[in-house]
Amino acid sequence: MRKNRLSRKVTSSIALATAGTLALAGCGSSDSDGTSDSGDEVTLTFASWLPTQDQWQDLIAEFEEEHPNINIEFDRNEDYEAYLTNLDNDILAGETPDLFGIQVGSSFDDYAEFALDTADYAEDWIGGVNSEALDQTTTSDGTVAAVPLLLAGMEFYVYNLTIFEELSLELPTDYDSLVDVSQAARDAGYSPFAMGAADAWHNADFFVWLATQYGDGDELYRAAEGEVPWDSDALVAAGEKWQDLFNDGVFQDGA
Repeated sequence: MRKNRLSRKVTSSIALATAGTLALAGCGSSDSDGTSDSGDEVTLTFASWLPTQDQWQDLIAEFEEEHPNINIEFDRNEDYEAYLTNLDNDILAGETPDLFGIQVGSSFDDYAEFALDTADYAEDWIGGVNSEALDQTTTSDGTVAAVPLLLAGMEFYVYNLTIFEELSLELPTDYDSLVDVSQAARDAGYSPFAMGAADAWHNADFFVWLATQYGDGDELYRAAEGEVPWDSDALVAAGEKWQDLFNDGVFQDGA
């Protein structure tokens, strides 16, 4: 039964290919024994889209076991855009979750308005967090509005060993051999390289990785900071190779 509801809000920012964050807020708080200031039972609402439901179930169960007076109501929507729509509606209705996830970036300041300054609850340890991650969770007015949660920025693919053995294929070691393997898979009736390019986040992750293979490896990040143009030689080369992956039949038809 809910006896005390925290009214001030928490923001958690989970970055795409950057640092992720979690901030804490509330008019009540828990002490080192896991009880609220008043000793009452506290229920915190938590909304996010990452990590998976199975992961959070284990995390929440362990947290609640360690802090028996704090209950977590977790609401997860796997689709980020749908999640944002629900979050926006909650905010407009005055029912902002006590904790919520948000990607860092251009909209961070907007959502940080509903977050508690980390100085109010993390002043004694926030300085030990990775400084580059904290930079991304700092608003334009200098407020660190969220605590970094994770680093996300990975692109890897698994291959079907059974099919490779069936077709007597070797793992590709360069672009030409990747094209050859893809064509061999096509000829045998298989989709060569499954790329979920309909999802914007997947395109972004893959292109970030791809762009680091050109120039000094940091061209995309420098372009985002306005230090170099988006049509720099390195980024154009990365864009052309991205297009080649479709034109040369590496990615599956309709990717």
